[in-house]
Amino acid sequence: MTSVNSGTLKIGADSASATSWASGTNDTVDATRQLFWTPDPNANGTLNAFSVVAQDNLGVKSSGTGVSAMVTVTAVNDAPTVSAPASFTVNEDTAVNLLYTGTPFADVDSTNLTVSPTKTHP
Repeated sequence: MTSVNSGTLKIGADSASATSWASGTNDTVDATRQLFWTPDPNANGTLNAFSVVAQDNLGVKSSGTGVSAMVTVTAVNDAPTVSAPASFTVNEDTAVNLLYTGTPFADVDSTNLTVSPTKTHP
């Protein structure tokens, strides 16, 4: 590996024991060390993930700056978030006006949200 261009790259015997890529110290993939790449949060499309060069058993590296690994990441629908209080307490037979300031509802995938209030009785 010569560089990490996006996401997180780890190298190790398996995903549980792999450690972060580090140029000169943890940058080699071979028969005992694999590479594990994870895209950045909410990144999708064709991403320039990392660059590699080949090296033979005598330590001779391929010429040039290496080859970029292009990875296609499929987008997923992330759940919307709510930063408003999850519950309210009101007195019986009393109306309550729930007024939100700012933008308590968010969705990284869309600006078009539908909010549906629900009620529960203990």
